[in-house]
Amino acid sequence: MDGKTFSFTKTFSKLAMARKWKKRKLAEIEIDGVQTLSRSGDTVADAISGRLATHASLGRSAKQQLEWLRASDFGKMKLTELRVRDLTNLADEMLGEERQPQTVAGYLSILVSTLDWASRREYPVPIAALKQAMQLMWEDEVLARSEERARRPTLDELNKILEAVAANKRQKMALLQKACVGFTS
Repeated sequence: MDGKTFSFTKTFSKLAMARKWKKRKLAEIEIDGVQTLSRSGDTVADAISGRLATHASLGRSAKQQLEWLRASDFGKMKLTELRVRDLTNLADEMLGEERQPQTVAGYLSILVSTLDWASRREYPVPIAALKQAMQLMWEDEVLARSEERARRPTLDELNKILEAVAANKRQKMALLQKACVGFTS
């Protein structure tokens, strides 16, 4: 796992029992990951704090969402104890607070990507279980995409949007800069 070797041993009297144990153990590892003893006390809040400290360039919304998650009861959970049910319970709790399904999807997407980031930095995160939870919630339509907007932006709003995109140094489309010039009055 991530270039590390883990050893599990058990003795069996029959080969069929050994194969069954191996199959079950591999399935557990696939879903829950392998717990490492060195960081087994880390919480979701610890992983979020690590991401916030490392990535100063996160957007305002992402930072706000991560801050809320870090301060919530979910943030106090140990990473090694996270299961599919925990993420679905968090979604249900957020929906109970009258958040829209698309808002909950945004919060959970940034959370899972943050925990995925943490798992690559040796935090003991069962990332397969979290991704499975997201997939289940999309399939069960607990989460939703943003609804289609009835109102379109005015020309002034559109100019502000296009100017902001053109000012982005990472923007690679020169054509867009020319399009911005065409909308100015």
